[in-house]
Amino acid sequence: MMDKIPLPAGPRGSRPARRLVGSATRASDIAVGSSSSSSRPSVKKLSSAREAVIVELPATLWGIISTWLLPCEFLRLLTCRHDMVPDVWRSRLWHFFCHFAGFVRMPLHGSDVHTDHYVESLHDRRSSSCSSGLGLMECPILQVDFETTFKRNAWAKVHGRHFFSWVRVGPEELRLAIPEAEAIAEATGDLWDGSCSVALLRSALRQVLPLSDDSFRLRELVMGREGVLLKNSTFFRGESNARAVVECLTKSASGKTWRLPPTVEQKNGQLEAKTCDAGPLARARTSGWMVELTLCPEEAQADEAQPPCLEALRCDTRWLHVAAEKPESAVTVRDLCKAISAELQLLGGERLHSWPSSTQNSRMPADDVQPGWDLVRDLRWTQSEKLFLREVRVPYRPETDKWKLDTEESTGVAQRSSEASSHAQARLQTHRVVVFERCALRLPLKLRSTKCNKRWTSASASLAASLASLPTQVSSGLARNPGTLGTVIDSVTNCFAYPSTSLSSSICSDSNADSGIAHSRHVLFTTSGVRQFEFHPVRPEILLLGKKSGTAEIVNYETDTQTHCTQVDAHPILGLSWLNQHPQRAVVAASQSGVIKFLRYDELNHGRMESIEMDSFEHLSSLSMNCTDDYFMTSGFCTDVGLYDVFTGRRINTFQTLHHNFINILRFAHRTPHMFATASFDNTCKVWDLREPIVSGHKPAICLNTGTLNVMCCFCPNDSRVLVSGVDDALRQFDLRVAECRGTKFPVPAMNSSINYRRSLYLAGGRVVASVATNETLLRLFDSEAPHRCAGQINFRNMSLQKPEAPATAHTEGKPRLAGRLSNLPFNHSVFLGRRVPARGGSAPPRQQEPSPAGPTVEYLQSLRCHPTDPTLLGAIVAASEPTPESLVTTIRFEDQTGGIVGG
Repeated sequence: MMDKIPLPAGPRGSRPARRLVGSATRASDIAVGSSSSSSRPSVKKLSSAREAVIVELPATLWGIISTWLLPCEFLRLLTCRHDMVPDVWRSRLWHFFCHFAGFVRMPLHGSDVHTDHYVESLHDRRSSSCSSGLGLMECPILQVDFETTFKRNAWAKVHGRHFFSWVRVGPEELRLAIPEAEAIAEATGDLWDGSCSVALLRSALRQVLPLSDDSFRLRELVMGREGVLLKNSTFFRGESNARAVVECLTKSASGKTWRLPPTVEQKNGQLEAKTCDAGPLARARTSGWMVELTLCPEEAQADEAQPPCLEALRCDTRWLHVAAEKPESAVTVRDLCKAISAELQLLGGERLHSWPSSTQNSRMPADDVQPGWDLVRDLRWTQSEKLFLREVRVPYRPETDKWKLDTEESTGVAQRSSEASSHAQARLQTHRVVVFERCALRLPLKLRSTKCNKRWTSASASLAASLASLPTQVSSGLARNPGTLGTVIDSVTNCFAYPSTSLSSSICSDSNADSGIAHSRHVLFTTSGVRQFEFHPVRPEILLLGKKSGTAEIVNYETDTQTHCTQVDAHPILGLSWLNQHPQRAVVAASQSGVIKFLRYDELNHGRMESIEMDSFEHLSSLSMNCTDDYFMTSGFCTDVGLYDVFTGRRINTFQTLHHNFINILRFAHRTPHMFATASFDNTCKVWDLREPIVSGHKPAICLNTGTLNVMCCFCPNDSRVLVSGVDDALRQFDLRVAECRGTKFPVPAMNSSINYRRSLYLAGGRVVASVATNETLLRLFDSEAPHRCAGQINFRNMSLQKPEAPATAHTEGKPRLAGRLSNLPFNHSVFLGRRVPARGGSAPPRQQEPSPAGPTVEYLQSLRCHPTDPTLLGAIVAASEPTPESLVTTIRFEDQTGGIVGG
């Protein structure tokens, strides 16, 4: 009689799974690492019985295995009983473990792509057209070898000296590892910039994808949008964004073909390099522009019949490579419109003229656009924009119709028209024109996961399980095993326990106490003399600093060590911005002189930085990079702003008199490369659209009146709202989705000071707002949703800015280690809910008067920066003026309500 194998109970105390009739193997034999060969029957004798067990095992069992076993334990299970797990579940479990270890990741958190609708046009609120602008390239489901993916990455992690590259495969991103020697062998200069051949990336892909060389190719990927065929790949030792996407052959009526152009295979399946402009990123400049053609959403939802060429776009989009033989900077409006008209003729057999639509009225052609305009200089074009097409009828105006791009054709039509009718009759005629509306919406930044502390949000765990085709019980069972995935928490909500309304008022009015925020601080003494700083958007532990001495530095904020440094100018560095797609590059600028330099640091060698000087912008006050790394802009203590082409390093436009007083700051939006906001001392904050052919002071997309000098402005992560900070208690939020929005005010206590300049930002995720001011030592936190309840505050008063003596070391097995990251605080306690908690447990001692620390102490908070992807991390410049001027960066890490640091 066969023994029955009891299965473990399901998650959340569900009933035990039914007992299955199987082999005589005991339950202990199934456990990982067990070895009882004397009592175990032979595999041959029990092969059929074991197959019966495998077939009848419920699907929930495999979800429980992923919850309760670590990857190493699962590997031992496969080693001991290789025939126990069916191939299909084996692949799914390795898939899940790849997510768990960080070797595979999801580009988005949960359903952000469906819920974060963006306002494409601010005047007519065409949000419906933008919500459909996030389409990803359709590709056949690829059977990735996740077991090989896990083992190759684990080997690289253990042995080191490997480079990594992230590639989008279907809905996920895979990390590919290659030996460091292979990558360095292809280096073209002394400074490692990560550039390698496409063949090296294809070779790494073939290790995990069962595809032949001629069945897939690689395309550029810029913030979630596909571009031209890949010219070169990138491998880095540190973290980076995915910059390549796999494209596979798709089946069609005519056989297998490529969905994106070119549909005919070229040499080596990749695009050959063309002559490009010289500049900081000249090697990244491509040839021509990729555009995606689709029917306007309003027309697609209507039941009215469309011309055949547009009807073909109702259910499917069409990709077009415009002027593939020209460099990007040489493509004109004429080239674009001719290519679109020719493509429409192929779709419907009828040649219709096309033209850009007006930004003020999408149903009318843009009268102020000229055929000879450059797409880069005059329309600020970006790669892989989505164009919404619609047919309109416009009056016949032979003297002003610019969309008839062929001179001979236009002349012939005019002559035939004059012969057929009188001039008065010609005026009554209308012509059919296809106008296209631009949508350049990009995917939002992925919030940084907290897997280093083995904590996942429930949404992330559920999505990983669904992508791995595991049962949904995985996410519900995560909290049962803190040794693997740990407690499922929301990394933002659990950090801030919002008090009641009455308590909130008392918290915000009390300027002498911490309240309600569990956190830890880390003073970075290597940042002495800092004027501005920025967190790296991708790589943890990296800060870019601009100092008052005119130097730019890169600092590791976890170890408080400087890794790279270069002299930029003699004036303070006020403008800083990392590039999003190039993790080793940044742009910095000095204040008075306006010197701007393009920096590149070598991650393999500390201290090595390369700089290229660009056109200056005098009296600079701020600098901001757009999300696609195509353009950056500068503002200054004037009423003008400058627009720079990142690829050439040249200033391509200067927009004059945008305000009536100085512009203190300029900030690009997070998800669209064309939208930016300016905060001025003229009591207004204006939002602008670079797709507007002529950007001038009297034509902003939105003008927000604040009634006070504006010190700072920023967009929320999904760009639907703008946060504007002013003087003293001036802090308002404006919803761009509401016409004539007057904004909502935050409950900031007034100090009645005209020099109390406030700076405020959204934490990653956009649910919490942090605010500091130059006459206060408080960091205040608010709910971003009205009525903006106060979540608490952190007081930096009397925190010492003097570097302490070397911390004591503890010894474990003969190896020294630092006593802790909080050893540089004035008290050896972590701040928890407004009270000091002993570092080693026990009850809190009674509050006593602490001795005044020696040296300078914090007098005010000069600046503030939030990490772009980690919702639990921000930094502030703490400053003092006596006995000697000093300024340092302090990082603040918020903790969950149990005292553990969220995000690690």
